[in-house]
Amino acid sequence: LESFRLVPPWNEDTIVTDVDVQFFFQSLYGIYQAPIQAGMQRQACSVMTDRGRTPLENMVELNRLVIATWQGKDFNGTENSYEDLVKFIKEAHKYGPEAASVKLWIWQTCTEFGYFQSSDSGYTIFGSAAPVNLYTRVCVDVFGDMYKAVVIDKSIRKTNELYGGRDNYEGTNAMATNGDVDPWHALGMYKSHNPSVITFLMEGAAHCNDLFQPQMVNLDIVTAQTMMDKNVKKWMEQDVSSPRPRPTPTPRPTTEKTTSTPRPATTTPTRKISIQTEPTTISPTTTSKMANYDGFIFAIFCSLVTVFWL
Repeated sequence: LESFRLVPPWNEDTIVTDVDVQFFFQSLYGIYQAPIQAGMQRQACSVMTDRGRTPLENMVELNRLVIATWQGKDFNGTENSYEDLVKFIKEAHKYGPEAASVKLWIWQTCTEFGYFQSSDSGYTIFGSAAPVNLYTRVCVDVFGDMYKAVVIDKSIRKTNELYGGRDNYEGTNAMATNGDVDPWHALGMYKSHNPSVITFLMEGAAHCNDLFQPQMVNLDIVTAQTMMDKNVKKWMEQDVSSPRPRPTPTPRPTTEKTTSTPRPATTTPTRKISIQTEPTTISPTTTSKMANYDGFIFAIFCSLVTVFWL
């Protein structure tokens, strides 16, 4: 534990509660979620498979790199206080618009979506140390006692009823993309009875890679971005009084599968990006306060990891 430089540290005199243990393990596996969501799994694997260090030393190094990169300064420790996390979320508006938007997203997870990323299944290298009730506890501690698990569950059902869910989506002029590297793609929409609703599965893509610059990602993501651009332009120019035109078709049939077999590398080439041994230097701002809770924040808000090892 000393290698991770916990803040506050744990020692023989520390009284460690169940939520302390849950938050600690969530922070550890959040470090792996960050590069995956940013599409940087190769870079993370490069660190984790370095034979010049022990596996534990590799974990410590990845932890250092991710936190330092996001903070834009030398690594100064791993935040290890659940109470400080709750306080930060409550006061997020004090740290700028990006931090405030984190609170808004957490509010939506507590009142609309759920989308909590726990280790309840137990099929992880971290066991089941961070259960879903860690996240539902955040909802209660930040927003109040009325946002307990049973209320969150009802809110999620209401959201699906309102919008139709995956199988009965009622929107129009929309495009739903998913990346097959993203575990959430199993919840994605892959068919629609409305021709103005387009679905597309990006092979080799992670959680929010279609939001990144095209040169950073594979050809499937570039294709998806091109489709978005063409269709949004078409929808914006559309005369609401005229018949709705059919959207630009997808370049291949929509699949209903939630998993896919990777195609040969020759059909989906990716731009090679070499990992830096030191973090990119950026000027710290008030929003760098978010990096203090890297594990929790990275796990819930993909736009925060777009600076990862660029």
